Amino acid sequence: MQNYLAMKILSLLLVLFFFYSCNESNDTSNASDANLSAISMKINEKKQADRPEILENSKINFSNNISILNETTYAELDTNTLAKNWYALRQDTLNLLWEECSLNLTPEYNPMIDNKGEKTAINVNCDCGEDHETGPMLLIGGIKFPKGHRIPSFINKQKILYPGESMLLGDYLIAASGNTKNGQISKYKLTIAGKKNGKTIKQTFLEQEGFDDNMITFYWAGDIDGDKIPDFYMDTSHKYSFSKMSLFLSSQASKNELIKLVAQKTKYAC
Repeated sequence: MQNYLAMKILSLLLVLFFFYSCNESNDTSNASDANLSAISMKINEKKQADRPEILENSKINFSNNISILNETTYAELDTNTLAKNWYALRQDTLNLLWEECSLNLTPEYNPMIDNKGEKTAINVNCDCGEDHETGPMLLIGGIKFPKGHRIPSFINKQKILYPGESMLLGDYLIAASGNTKNGQISKYKLTIAGKKNGKTIKQTFLEQEGFDDNMITFYWAGDIDGDKIPDFYMDTSHKYSFSKMSLFLSSQASKNELIKLVAQKTKYAC
């Protein structure tokens, strides 16, 4: 009888032991899952923190009066329509450097139309508060850059695309088409193609019927407004006797376009 009771007690103790062990095992498994989740969250938080900050377009203020100028003399310049805040943009190897500046506008004699004592031309010069070895590529007004804004460059020297030629700037293809006969180019077009908001767009942004000893030229291409779509600064003149400096910005384009002409300034050579 005593042996039988001892066996029953031993069996009961074994059952209790296995029951307790199983519960401990389940608790440990749950704790491990919780720890893994916590570790995963920490890793994801670290990845998020390690991402470089991307400047949004909303941080760049655009007015309705974007203007461009160069340090030169203009035969005609309506000073009443000029923007109030100006930046000087200077070319660097990989980026376009910018700094705030003030415009100095000085009347000058125009030998083509002025009588003696008249000064109808306007000389434009910028004052940035410090000296530079070279002048700015471009003076731009009507845009307010946030502190630390970077302007990466795709092209920082003059480039011409002849019919049949193209260039890839980031994820965007710029291509030229037209007719060439006896060295003369006609029905010239420039297109840009790429994605915007998940939609593929191909846009013709410049057309010219013919040329007179001049060719449309890219002076600079990069990303002024920080949306990863190329912006262009170009001479879009078709004739040798004048330049037509033009600024195309992507952030100002409609939803079905990639870029838009936002400012233009003509300077006559004679």
